[in-house]
Amino acid sequence: MNTRIRVFVVFDLPKLFRMVLIASFSLVVFLLSSLPAHANRVMSMTLAELVDKAGQIIQGQVVDVSSGRDEHNLICTWTTVRIDDVLKGNIATETITFKQIGGKDEETGTINTMLPTKFTIGQEVVLFLYGKSKWGFSAPVGYQQGVFNLYKDMQTGESKVSNGMSKQVLFQETPFQKSRKAKYDSQKSSIQSAMKNCETLHLDEFKNSVRQLAALFSK
Repeated sequence: MNTRIRVFVVFDLPKLFRMVLIASFSLVVFLLSSLPAHANRVMSMTLAELVDKAGQIIQGQVVDVSSGRDEHNLICTWTTVRIDDVLKGNIATETITFKQIGGKDEETGTINTMLPTKFTIGQEVVLFLYGKSKWGFSAPVGYQQGVFNLYKDMQTGESKVSNGMSKQVLFQETPFQKSRKAKYDSQKSSIQSAMKNCETLHLDEFKNSVRQLAALFSK
């Protein structure tokens, strides 16, 4: 009997291994399909590209961050931002909440480390968001590139913004995505003018330039 049991286990291990691989692969495919279009492609992006690809752009303050499981039983994080200004998109509410994959299930303590962009309560931002995916997920455009944090200039006291990218990248004249080059070339002078007007990254000038770019790409 022992021999027969050992043979059974040996012959079934490959099958079990294949089942685990298939299940793991299916989960990865599901998670990738849950992300907004292009959200899983990380590359440097100019300000013009960030504006063009964003479904919504807002200025505001993070007022809530919570994690748990969604209707698909996936561990997710919901971030709520109080809206102070809308730079792109039609938003009639005082707050906006977006869901990202990853976070912690508070009931079980299970942690999913996939959370692409983390936020803290009280954080002041100009936020560039993708539109929602079919599973209800969204994320900042280009991950951290779509999060411009507000701060006070220590010397002047003026409000400025930064997403951590160099100005050389942010204000590059040609897009990093070659597929968009023809589109941008047709409005090259207007795009360059809008970006040049906010090279100091002063908050008000930056918002004006973002609005100008959003209007250009809506034509």
